[in-house]
Amino acid sequence: MAGLALTTLPGCSDRGPASPELAPPQAAPIGARGVFDLALSDAEVAIADSVGRDHGKLDVMRHRLSPSMSWQSLCEFYAQRLGDGWKVLTTYPENHAAFLLRAWEHPSLLGGGPVLVAAWFKETAVDAEGRLFRPLLVAASR
Repeated sequence: MAGLALTTLPGCSDRGPASPELAPPQAAPIGARGVFDLALSDAEVAIADSVGRDHGKLDVMRHRLSPSMSWQSLCEFYAQRLGDGWKVLTTYPENHAAFLLRAWEHPSLLGGGPVLVAAWFKETAVDAEGRLFRPLLVAASR
């Protein structure tokens, strides 16, 4: 799906929080709490302290991916989903202790267009039923 609206990202506007279409189709929301919560919370704080500080409040959603989902395939999904108008923000380091991060922005003539951030966790997590999954945080500007 190439090309999104020039100034808004679906599920990312003043009308409400980020919505599920910002995650890959095979992703599912993380509903249950687990031992992975601390790592997710730490990543949310890191994203808010860097990207959020520079681009304003971000809505964050927690998702679970297949453990086999690679960082490269996730980045390819977003490159295709977002289209040519979106640019990778290289001001934020990709490699963090627990996760890899990529941020995209759709530049605006007035400056500061919408932003999308993906944080893919290096380690898998285990849910309450003992199933492995790879945590993913998706953050989007309002």
